[in-house]
Amino acid sequence: MAGTYTAPEQSSAPASPSAGNRSLIPASDGWHDLDSNGNYPVIGGILKRVSTQFDKTADTALANITGLSSDLTAGKTYYFEAELYTISNVGGGVKFSVAGTATATAIIYEAVVIDSNVNAAQTRATALAGAVGGVTAVTVAYCKIVGTITVNAAGTLTVQFAQNASNGAASSVLVGSIFKVKQI
Repeated sequence: MAGTYTAPEQSSAPASPSAGNRSLIPASDGWHDLDSNGNYPVIGGILKRVSTQFDKTADTALANITGLSSDLTAGKTYYFEAELYTISNVGGGVKFSVAGTATATAIIYEAVVIDSNVNAAQTRATALAGAVGGVTAVTVAYCKIVGTITVNAAGTLTVQFAQNASNGAASSVLVGSIFKVKQI
C-alpha cells in the first residue's frame, strides 16, 4: 500500500490536538489533520511515496510505479518532482517517464540519473509518456525528475519505470522513493 500526503494551502489547525475522532500530527505551524485516506500535510501540495518495492524483470515496457500517482484538475498548472532510488543489474539498467490519464496543453520535465557519484544520464521530454533517464550500465542509480504541466483535461499524473535493456535480473524502484505535486 502506498503512502499519500496532502495539505491545504493554509492551515486552520488548532493550537493543540483536540479529542474526538480526528487524527492530528504536529507541524511547525500547529497541528494538521490527516484526511480520510491518511494523507499527510505538505504545504500546498501532495506527496506520495513508494511503500512496496516496484520490480521490472526482463521488461522494457514503462509501467506506473505503484503509489506514485496524483489527480490533476483541468485548467491548472502544476510543478512536480520525483526522487527515485533504484537498484539494477548493469545489463538491465533503468528508464523513467511521466504519464497518466490527464492531457496536457504544455508539459516539460527533465530527469537526471546519478550512479556511484557519476551523472549517468540527463534527458528532457516535452510530451506525456516520453522516456527519460534511460541508462543501462548502472547498479544503484538515483533519479530526480522535475517538471511542470498545464492540464487540458483532468486526470492522473504518474511516474513510470522499466528496464532500459531487457535483463533476467530485476531492476527496482525502492521503498521511500517519492513524488511531489503542487499547483502553481
